[in-house]
Parts: sequence; C-alpha cells; structure tokens
Amino acid sequence: MTEENIVKKVCKELNITQKELSEILGVPQTTISGWSTTKTPKMAELALNLLIENKALKEKLEIFKKAHKMASEL
Repeated sequence: MTEENIVKKVCKELNITQKELSEILGVPQTTISGWSTTKTPKMAELALNLLIENKALKEKLEIFKKAHKMASEL
C-alpha cells in the first residue's frame, strides 16, 4: 500500500485547497501542484509535516484550556 502524497494529506487534514497551501507557504501554486504529483523536496516535506503537527498541537492546547477553565470554576 502506498503512502498518501504529503500535499494531499496536508490539504485534507487542514481542510484547505492547494492554492491556500501555496499562500501559507509563500510558493507559487504551480509548485504545490508539482509536489502533489512528483516527489516532494525534503525541506518542503518537513514544512508540510510541521503544518500537520502544528494543527494537532493547537487542538490539544484548546482541550487543555477548556479543562483548565472547567477546573478553575470548581
């Protein structure tokens, strides 16, 4: 089974388009399009993985904030 392309994975995970991803990364949309069909450069792959990790950390932070608020109200 082949691994899902990182560009497609990031767009799906962040619920954004390739155009929006290109704006986030500050690269032309054609670059993102190329990465989605060919091998992604290592530095780009690292940046894309960091976007996914950042989203996950923000979600966890929100959970901790809600838990802290609930605990403070006791």
